[in-house]
Amino acid sequence: LNYFLPPGTNFDIILRVLIMVTLFASAYMAEVIRGGLAALPKGQYEAADALGLDYWKSMRLIILPQALKISIPGIVNTFIG
Repeated sequence: LNYFLPPGTNFDIILRVLIMVTLFASAYMAEVIRGGLAALPKGQYEAADALGLDYWKSMRLIILPQALKISIPGIVNTFIG
């Protein structure tokens, strides 16, 4: 972490470890969520378009609830591991 901050910046070792573990785990979490989004059939996206929803509403109301339901086992696995 010291390589990415200006010289003279000094954090406690626990804070540095916590930041690095968070960044490392967020990459795994993003991959799990991406897999859940990829697992949804194309028809779900088309159904959101047919209802006349814009991108953000379709993601919030139709796509993400289903993707998170699919992704829950992977999310739990990431937290345990």
